[in-house]
Amino acid sequence: MKNYNWDLEYLLGNDSLENLFKKWKKSLDNLSKDNNYFCDTKENFVKRLKDELKHHKISNHLVNYISNHLNEDSKNEKWIEWSQKISSETNEFMKKTSDTSNIVLKNEKKIREYLNDPLLHEYVRDYNIFFKNKNRILSKDQEKLIANLSVINDGFENIYSAIVDSTIKYEPAKDKKGKLTKITSMAKAMKLFKSKDEILRKNAWINFSKSYYDNRFALTQTLIYNYKMLNANSKIRKFSSYVEMTAENDEVTVDFIQKIYLGVEDFKNHYKKFIEIREKLIKSNNNLKKVMPWDRYLDIVKSKEKYTIESTKKEILEALKCFGEEYLEIVQKAFNENWISWLPKDGKHSGAYSIGGTYGIEKYYISMNFDDTINSLYTAIHEIGHSMNSYYFGKKQKVHCSCSIFYAEISSITNELILSFHLLEKAKSKKEKLFVSDKILAGFVSITSRQITFSDFENEII
Repeated sequence: MKNYNWDLEYLLGNDSLENLFKKWKKSLDNLSKDNNYFCDTKENFVKRLKDELKHHKISNHLVNYISNHLNEDSKNEKWIEWSQKISSETNEFMKKTSDTSNIVLKNEKKIREYLNDPLLHEYVRDYNIFFKNKNRILSKDQEKLIANLSVINDGFENIYSAIVDSTIKYEPAKDKKGKLTKITSMAKAMKLFKSKDEILRKNAWINFSKSYYDNRFALTQTLIYNYKMLNANSKIRKFSSYVEMTAENDEVTVDFIQKIYLGVEDFKNHYKKFIEIREKLIKSNNNLKKVMPWDRYLDIVKSKEKYTIESTKKEILEALKCFGEEYLEIVQKAFNENWISWLPKDGKHSGAYSIGGTYGIEKYYISMNFDDTINSLYTAIHEIGHSMNSYYFGKKQKVHCSCSIFYAEISSITNELILSFHLLEKAKSKKEKLFVSDKILAGFVSITSRQITFSDFENEII
């Protein structure tokens, strides 16, 4: 049997986790010691930039190794302990270097002179943005206070993950013959929602939803206080709200976001029409008297095709031929060198992701929960889009290897569209074309309406 787990040992190289941690800690200590002097001379400044890049490389290997293991097994005490250890040391470093922004501001004239060196060209934009927003920097004592509190910034997200990935349990779903089927993960539940057995679909949907409903108070409180924390932090930085702060980080305006909300609202009648037509097709093609909530995951056309991981790889490589040999070589490398954790497991992070923090890394890991449906094919090619984005960032830029989510989604959504056009070309019947067209339209609605609606909800709540 082929290995469908990822090879995280690459991140350690020939070292142990303990030794890599020591190197990381030593790198933090060196940065702390030099913090008061890195602006004094150009040589010090250049050394600091180089030391930061070295640290990013070590940190990305260490943090990805630990976080990916933890996402693979969220109840594993070893990885929980290591994650907390990294968080604690990072917070100590932030406290020791909390005056860095004030040091940079104090030496603005010097730094601008240093940046005239063509060899430092890639840093110019970063510092221009920093100096443009210097009014966001607080006093030395205030910055130190914020650094002391930074350890809790990820707390609510970690609590949410612990509830969803470790605490929530799903009752088994009974089918029409009275047989019980275990729901071990979100991926398993989503597969049951597509079952031909209406009783099984219904019970799976009810039991899955009930598990979240029973934890609604904990989840709601986590959400509310996360929003309060985000808003408080943004106002400390003299933003009107967290929305304004995130907009500035993505280099868009709040007005632009509001225009997107209004634009989506103009499509609401089209969205309703799409849902109506889709439910009619689900009803007729599945012999239903009425489409219930647990029926909405059914396909509008019955499809017998089941995907294996190997057939998914093959389909992806065929679809992405338009990107050329280099692109395909790297995707094939991802498959051959086990960049991907394919299968669902108890305690594994729900959903899918491609890692961030990729400077100095040559394997752009992907986690997903394969369920042998076309949805997993779309998920895999979507995440490969993110990983390939990371690959080209690392190839083309010496310093920056990431971008904001506002731009990062372009590559992954493009991959989904290319897959859809590929499947349409392959389709041999009207039913197959209708099946793929439904995926295209559903994806379009998800990107342009559903996700924007979620954003609008957060905007209203925050």
